Amino acid sequence: MANVVSEPRKVNHPRYRYVVSYRDGSGRKKSYFKTKLAAEEFSNLKAAELRERGTEHADISKEERKAVLAFRELLAELPEDVTKPSLMDAVEEYRQKAHLRFKSITLRELANIYYPLLESGETSGRKSTRPNSTKHVKIAIGRIEKFLTDYSDWLVCNIDEEIIDDWLSNLKVPDKRGRIHPASARTRNNYRAALSGLFTEAVAKKYIDENPFQRIKKWDAFTEPQIFTPAQINALLQHAPDEILPALAIAAFAGVRRAEIERLTWDDIKLSRGEHGVILISRPKAKTKKKRSVPISENLAKWLQPFAALKKPIMPSEQIYRSRLNIAKANAGLESWPTNVLRHSFASYYLERCKSLEETALLMGNSPAMIEEHYKDLVDPDDAKAYWQIAPIEIAKISKIRST
Repeated sequence: MANVVSEPRKVNHPRYRYVVSYRDGSGRKKSYFKTKLAAEEFSNLKAAELRERGTEHADISKEERKAVLAFRELLAELPEDVTKPSLMDAVEEYRQKAHLRFKSITLRELANIYYPLLESGETSGRKSTRPNSTKHVKIAIGRIEKFLTDYSDWLVCNIDEEIIDDWLSNLKVPDKRGRIHPASARTRNNYRAALSGLFTEAVAKKYIDENPFQRIKKWDAFTEPQIFTPAQINALLQHAPDEILPALAIAAFAGVRRAEIERLTWDDIKLSRGEHGVILISRPKAKTKKKRSVPISENLAKWLQPFAALKKPIMPSEQIYRSRLNIAKANAGLESWPTNVLRHSFASYYLERCKSLEETALLMGNSPAMIEEHYKDLVDPDDAKAYWQIAPIEIAKISKIRST
């Protein structure tokens, strides 16, 4: 029987509304889509691809054909007013990112290069040619080493503003009596300056294209965290590609740091434990080096259940994560992405729901005082109720999703 591609038809599925079936090689196959337009475009492209197979595409492998079709599916789901990239654009972007990744080094290796330059006063971008004072060098190295305690084995190209902002936001330092306190705005800015010098050297050595610290604003005495509304979170998750959906849901409804999500596997997600499940973050995977158990909310369990049995990575590679996130943001109509917006959103809505500074602080890895200062009374009760009802169903069916 000749290869046949069906017309799009509606389907009862928790995440998709349409399905296209087709006969290909080993048997009948199906592809699912969220919109009829995307399904129709795939159906037409697939029919043309099947007609041409064996002649024009004889020298293309099965995996290469799958990659081309996957790219076409992504394009079909983009909004009509978005400029659609070509396949060559995607290849070129990967080539540039891969070049950086293969050339990049770890933070420890960068520090070993930077410290002698810091001592001699020969760091990139420094106007004076005189050596730095011993005191200045000692203080700067101490601040850099504190950051390296958490990220020494990370590639320089993988440190972004989200990781930096989270680290500086949770920075704690000892006072003159040795008591540990959250760092002041001035202290955070001093650490920011020391670390920015390290990354300026990385740019000069071409390990990265730009210094991520340049996108981190100086700390004021207090800066109210920016969060998403329930409607924005709902739109983001409903439009998120499957590769990044579990990671986004965990960040939004469990408040887990992105650096920790990258280290999680499905073995750490215990959906059968407790009321709705828990996320176990072991000491090596925890940013604070302290193990903790994060409860899974009822709605988060619904987002994770379809993916748990697949055992695919919870967080894909950095390049895939960024490209898929850009697609999700465009489809959801999100014009901005404030730093650590999902973690800030979780803290705000969780505190309003549980009414406990101590409980929220325990989950966030912060002090109750910081939780009160940053997140108390940031959202109203109706929005908090709507937030914890967001589940993988049609947007129109979600109850009480507010846009203000």
